[in-house]
Amino acid sequence: MRLSELIDGLNVLDSNVNPDMDVSLITSDSREIIPLSIFFAVKGSKNDGLNFVSDAISRDAVVFLDREVRQI
Repeated sequence: MRLSELIDGLNVLDSNVNPDMDVSLITSDSREIIPLSIFFAVKGSKNDGLNFVSDAISRDAVVFLDREVRQI
């Protein structure tokens, strides 16, 4: 699936990747990442996904989505 299809309708704050790229995997587990993956940095009961961003980068994930949503 193309990244542009996945993010359609979202408020994208910053992007430096091609929206027409094909996404290979969507995961919150940095150990599962393969090239062209989307990595969700979610906070769990034991671990915080933000601690694994470096690992995700080293495994060629190209998109990182932070989980923080603020009430307005």
